[in-house]
Formats: sequence, C-alpha cells, structure tokens
Amino acid sequence: MGENSSFKIMDRENQDSQTMMAGYKPNDPTLKRWKSWFLSETKKSIHSTMIGLSKTEYIEFLKKQKTKESLETVLTIDSSDSVVLKLCGEELLQRSRETGIKEHLKASLEKRGNWYINRASALE
Repeated sequence: MGENSSFKIMDRENQDSQTMMAGYKPNDPTLKRWKSWFLSETKKSIHSTMIGLSKTEYIEFLKKQKTKESLETVLTIDSSDSVVLKLCGEELLQRSRETGIKEHLKASLEKRGNWYINRASALE
C-alpha cells in the first residue's frame, strides 16, 4: 500500500510467490486499518483510511467544481440531490443554447435538461 493507503501495483514478474508470501504480515496495523475501513458499512472517510474526507465533504467539493463529470459523480453517489439535479439540468440547457449544434442534439439536450430540472423540483 502507498502513503495514502491505496494499493500500488507490484512488479510480480521479478518476485516469486514465496518471497511475496514471506513479506505478508496479517497483523500489520496499516493492513488492519484498511481492512476495517473497507469492510465497514458506515465509512467515515471516502476513498482512503488516512484522509478524513467524509461523503458529505466530498459531495460538496464536487458541487463546487461544477463540471459535467463532477456533477455526474455526485449523482452516482446520491441520485436524489436536488441541487445537483438542477445544476445538471441547467448545464444541459445551456449546452442546448450553443450555436452550431444540430437540431436533434439540441432537442435531446433540452429534453434531458428539463427532465433534470423537473426531477429536482419534485424532490424539493
């Protein structure tokens, strides 16, 4: 594991399994902490045992980014977040107003944008 308790890819071609198994320590505190975090139903931190970033803090960080990717990530984590649904809808409607896009794409963006905004309104 790396410094932030994420896995590193090992060069397995240069290590035989005996050497790897000799280095395995089931009582290693880092491994125990990671296992406890990984198997926990209620994780206090997201993505790592070392970084104290809660799910709520992570979602707020992604909302501030206001990019298509960050908003989609929030919806993957919490699909009922009305603020993000509205932001997604506004983003799609803004893209539909750009010049030079084809009519079928414009119609699709408008339809999707309105769906997100209507869904956000229904959840408020």
